[in-house]
Amino acid sequence: MLPVHSFTIDRWSDLDYARYLLNFARIELALIETGTWQVHYRAPCRHFLPETRRCAVHRLPEQPSVCRAYDAYNCAYRAIWGERGRPALRMDRGRFEAWAAMLLFDEHREIIGVPDFAQLGPALPPIAPVADPPVPASAVLALALAGAPTSAPAARPFAALAEPCAGCAAWCCTRLSFPRQAPTSAANLDHLRFCLGFDGVEAGVDRAGNWTLTLRTSCAHRVLSAEGAGRCGLYDDPARPRVCERYDGRACAYKARYGQPQPADFVRIDRSRLERLSATLQVDADFRVVNLPDFDALVGILTAPEQP
Repeated sequence: MLPVHSFTIDRWSDLDYARYLLNFARIELALIETGTWQVHYRAPCRHFLPETRRCAVHRLPEQPSVCRAYDAYNCAYRAIWGERGRPALRMDRGRFEAWAAMLLFDEHREIIGVPDFAQLGPALPPIAPVADPPVPASAVLALALAGAPTSAPAARPFAALAEPCAGCAAWCCTRLSFPRQAPTSAANLDHLRFCLGFDGVEAGVDRAGNWTLTLRTSCAHRVLSAEGAGRCGLYDDPARPRVCERYDGRACAYKARYGQPQPADFVRIDRSRLERLSATLQVDADFRVVNLPDFDALVGILTAPEQP
């Protein structure tokens, strides 16, 4: 289980966002006793040995420091997934809907009443067993790593903008992206290395210097056409999340970032690319990165041909 994002639920729109997240495979939420919600991603670490339930790189240089320094005597994972109920509660879709039914709202859709955390456990249904689908591979990322040439998007007439999602593979239904702090310290780099060790996880940075963590996972309501195009199975259905209804396909970052091997204003980073970047960075006496490159220099470092 990989914690990837935290947020709060204060109004109806936050509730809609949580439901949207729970539509995606391998996603689970946790309600922390303080009122914060955590997003967790279910996927195996590449170093996990399922037969022995042990780490293949334990105490080796390849093991991230965040793993070596983890305090098992105060394990938050065991508290959540061990069903102790304190200081956090697991929330799948069934449990979340049961919790949401207990909320009280004012006329502005602000939440003004929540159930008492201490009494929640017995009031919620058990976690439903789930068989996670395989983590989808990223053929486009593979092309980028192979050095596929960048091709400019084909020009289209203005009339075509009326249907901005026509012919799209529905990248917004096969990815979840969360904001991520830029790696400005050795600890940031180590934690990012830990995250990228999980199947289906990659990082990215745009020209403005904004970093993201992206999960390859599919929405349960994505429907494939005979031509292989993805479409929403809840389109025009009241159950469709409002975050999807309001999404502006004319300014779609998903298609621009993930639908082509090497987009002009975004670079994708997997574990091997992060190792290449880390080899070029320097830290001061306080372990702060002193030479984090700008976007163009970063692209040059990550896409340069491998030296023989």
